[in-house]
Amino acid sequence: MDRHALAWLRWSGIAGIAGSVGYAIGDVLLLGNSATAAEFPHLASHLDNLLVQRSAVFLASSTERLAAGALVGVFSTPLYLAGIWHIFQASTPGGPRWSVPPFLLLVIAISTAPFVHGSFFYVAEILKAIGQVDGPAQETLIALATRTALWLFIAYGGLAVPALIGFAWLTIAIARGKTLYAPWVACANPIVCMLAASLVHRALPQPFKLLLSGAGLSLGMLAFFALSTAVLWNSPISPSPER
Repeated sequence: MDRHALAWLRWSGIAGIAGSVGYAIGDVLLLGNSATAAEFPHLASHLDNLLVQRSAVFLASSTERLAAGALVGVFSTPLYLAGIWHIFQASTPGGPRWSVPPFLLLVIAISTAPFVHGSFFYVAEILKAIGQVDGPAQETLIALATRTALWLFIAYGGLAVPALIGFAWLTIAIARGKTLYAPWVACANPIVCMLAASLVHRALPQPFKLLLSGAGLSLGMLAFFALSTAVLWNSPISPSPER
């Protein structure tokens, strides 16, 4: 690897860290509160609705906070994609078989992420409007929010499947020595990092436990990009060819 390639490897890793921070901030703004459906009288007749129960965290937040949470993630996506390029660069030693398929799968997944992340804003705004209308209109809004959430979670599945396959492919490549990573990094692959982050935040003191309750996936990717950038920072530099 020459100095130019190493610089790209470093900066794309830093970009991945920054993109993960952006998504984590968005998660905190969207989901970082403890509101429940029982706190909102106008939802009393809808407490048996699973969507209303799970979406109550949105209702205590202002439109401005929800919009900021949605947009900061959307605008962080190019940085996230640069982080995927960082992973691709680290996977090139094994050849196209080990580098191209996970790269394409992860690009497909991350390209879907801004739609998924940003769409929570629309579901939240629909649910917030329930308290501003009468009974029959409330049922219409609940049905609209349910349909919107259904397609949102279908899109989420379209993100999760290629991401899981891509990360699994990457992990096998790392374990088999087909990348710039040391084989032990396979034990700290993105899937492990995301699972760990989704559990570790529960041990944090308040208010961090509450604020980070919905940011486990973003924090996991932040941890992996930070680990990857640190591990590869001093990758061997090949001598420049003589001219």
